[in-house]
Amino acid sequence: MKKTPLMAIALAGFTISGCGFADYIGATRAYNYAVIQHASAGGDGDFENNTPGIGIGSEAPFKSSKYAVGVEAGIYNNPEDVRAPYAVAYVERDLIENQPRRLRVGGFAGFAKFPFEAERSNLNFGDYVLTGGVQATVSTFGPHELRVRLSPGLNDANATVTLSSNFKF
Repeated sequence: MKKTPLMAIALAGFTISGCGFADYIGATRAYNYAVIQHASAGGDGDFENNTPGIGIGSEAPFKSSKYAVGVEAGIYNNPEDVRAPYAVAYVERDLIENQPRRLRVGGFAGFAKFPFEAERSNLNFGDYVLTGGVQATVSTFGPHELRVRLSPGLNDANATVTLSSNFKF
């Protein structure tokens, strides 16, 4: 049986929830969202910066706190111009709570499929490469949020910036 990062993330989620972690999450404020990834920038050489994609995510704020946790998974056109799945988990903190322009910042970690980079990296799980970095999310209008992620580059980039839109439902 082939191991996948999604199985590892699911196992971690079940383990955390089994430890009573779920009692700290304010389920009444939890929500799901659809993701449209627009583009990324930062690659050198033959890397493509047009990296459209789609995904789905879920976010749950902690009770009586400015922090929230979330998970997100989807598929996108990676910089090698190949359709690739990804999965990330993140933690964010409210910096500006005023509606409608709420601003949150935090960090994320997960896996993305990069066969070419996986061959040259020690931070891989099969064809999946470990990724992580910082992110910022701002509420724009209605159910829309704009998210920017900044992660250290792999072998062919110093850093990568990704821009996506989230639509709450």
